[in-house]
Amino acid sequence: MAGRRSSGTKQPTAKEIAHASGVRTEKVESDMKAVLEAVGGMREAMDERFRAVDDGLVAQARDIRDVRDAMRTLSTDVRTNSSDIKALRAEVRDFRHDFDHREERGRVTALEERVSAIETQLSTASR
Repeated sequence: MAGRRSSGTKQPTAKEIAHASGVRTEKVESDMKAVLEAVGGMREAMDERFRAVDDGLVAQARDIRDVRDAMRTLSTDVRTNSSDIKALRAEVRDFRHDFDHREERGRVTALEERVSAIETQLSTASR
């Protein structure tokens, strides 16, 4: 009974098997071609993204380099300005000292006292 088959089915011929194999092979080839095209498209898209990211990184690196250069320049300027400010403060301090201790100051003070005395005399005499 093992050799019995159902009544409406017959065993395929070698030609039919070869044809079915050919159809399956073409289907696999077609599927593989579609997969390869999809992978190729994805590769192109990824390459484009990588190029965009790389361009962005290059631009950012350039910007960072520019900022570093600006910071170095500004740091140098700040140090120079700080030195200049210290020198100017010392100079102002010296000017104040010289102004407060000038020779004319004593003469001006004496003159002010004399003017004050004369004003006092004039105000008493006019009464």
